[in-house]
Amino acid sequence: MKVAIVSPIPLFPLNAGNRSRVLNLARTIRSLGHQVEFIYLESRQPESFDTDAHHEEFGASRVTVLHRTGAALWLYRAKRVAWLLRRIAARVAGHRDGYYTGLDELYSTTFSKQLRRLQDERGFDAVFVEYVFYSRALDAFPDSVIKVLDTHDIFADRHIPFIGRPGAQNYMFSISQKRENDGLRRAQVVLAIQAEEGAVLSARLISTKHAPEVAVLSHLLEPCAGVDSRAHADAAFLASNNQPNRDALAYFMKEVLPRIVAVVPQFHLHLLGGIAGAVDDHPNLIKRGPVKNLADAFASAPISINPMLLGTGINIKLLESMQYGLPVVTTRLGARGLTANCLRGVTVVGDSDAQGFADAVIRLVRDTDHRAAEGAAARQSARLWHDAQLQVLRRTLDGNLAQIAPEQRASPETGWQKTELPISVHN
Repeated sequence: MKVAIVSPIPLFPLNAGNRSRVLNLARTIRSLGHQVEFIYLESRQPESFDTDAHHEEFGASRVTVLHRTGAALWLYRAKRVAWLLRRIAARVAGHRDGYYTGLDELYSTTFSKQLRRLQDERGFDAVFVEYVFYSRALDAFPDSVIKVLDTHDIFADRHIPFIGRPGAQNYMFSISQKRENDGLRRAQVVLAIQAEEGAVLSARLISTKHAPEVAVLSHLLEPCAGVDSRAHADAAFLASNNQPNRDALAYFMKEVLPRIVAVVPQFHLHLLGGIAGAVDDHPNLIKRGPVKNLADAFASAPISINPMLLGTGINIKLLESMQYGLPVVTTRLGARGLTANCLRGVTVVGDSDAQGFADAVIRLVRDTDHRAAEGAAARQSARLWHDAQLQVLRRTLDGNLAQIAPEQRASPETGWQKTELPISVHN
């Protein structure tokens, strides 16, 4: 079948977890024998788009960039200014609407015309749209197409946990629950990134008309060779430069790192990804930044730390390090979304247990056999995880969602959160 992935984020350069999720989704769909085309919606802030890499991945004829131009661009800008003024006025009045982005605020209507033309030309059988803020793209496709909304996260009232915190404005987007539901109902299938979020969305949508199926499809993992954890004993923190990751790193640097180096002064933390630019130099830090080859980076720092204190969704960086065979030390919040059978090789400590976190890292640093055994267990957990996600993806593409057995519904192991209403397409 022909599958279109419609995304407001480019996939290359591959420097963020959301890009990795969409790229691995595309590759896995191809591995199932389907043809995949990538359709990029020009975003509100121009991002680095590596054209050659996209063409190499999909083929030049299967990559399409949709632009806002002419009158459509000016209408889009006018809409954004209107929304900004509305938020400013609401905040001055002390109203919570001052925090909300409009459901379709980021979407340009000119995209719909271009998408309809592509559908007429190429006849897609299924379409995946990334993020609820671009869900209007689904309305451009006929009812005969399997319409899938890949949520990445729940954005209803997303700003609330950030209120009163440093960087309080850095919550990406926040939307009212009602408007998020409106966006979700545009799909036949809604993909949540973890079971907990799937349950929330199912409970929310079950009482609404035109309720879509809700499935849990977390991060798909690309096959890779494991690293040898015996040669080195440093740790890695793989993360983009956003507020939750900055908070996590600040906590580790202040509360955990001093406890580690007091026992093993030769310990180093390698910062991989954009997070390397978010902290000052430190004698026990190695700031490597974006890396092209994770295997090489992990080989010299084969312990993964995940000291998250704030955030939602699944921790893609945690799963990616597990697939390479890295033992993981994580806060409880950082392990969110992982099922019990996929936690082997992962040490989970309390969110404020700095000493417990340090002790777990120290043991991995000092005990080579323990480090290797935990790394092997983490790699096996990652395989089990991927197999469960692959089952969900197959069912989504088969279009047989209503036939899922009752005992498989709302099961984290199978990944399904089933609404009790039949599928109804909303256009």
